[in-house]
Order: sequence, then C-alpha cells, then structure tokens
Amino acid sequence: MSAALANAYWLVFPAAISDEAACIRFEQKFGYPPSEIIRENGYVWSGPLATAEAKQIRSSEQSVSPAL
Repeated sequence: MSAALANAYWLVFPAAISDEAACIRFEQKFGYPPSEIIRENGYVWSGPLATAEAKQIRSSEQSVSPAL
C-alpha cells in the first residue's frame, strides 16, 4: 500500500466499480467530490476524507476501557 493511502481515510470500492461511479458515491456520502481516485491492490480508493470527517472517524475508533 502506498504511503498516500496508508496515511489518510478513504472510501474503498471493489475494482469492478468505475472511477465515475466511485466519485458519485463518494460525493453522495460526504457532500463533496473526492480529490483523487486511485486504483491499487485490487480496489478503487476515493478520497481522501477531509480533516473533519477523518477526526470524527479517529475519535470513534478510540477504545473504551470496561469498568472494573
């Protein structure tokens, strides 16, 4: 995986989807078009997500410790 893909959040599709369809789906989901479409590792990567969406994802990924 390239560094550009590893250091950001992307909306990923199977390779069978067209670049145009990936752009449309990204824009429907996030309200703005992706800045890049990359075909790598058998997938279509659209994005990256803007900073606000990425921060929201990062905060939801933080684990919660169970009460002891």
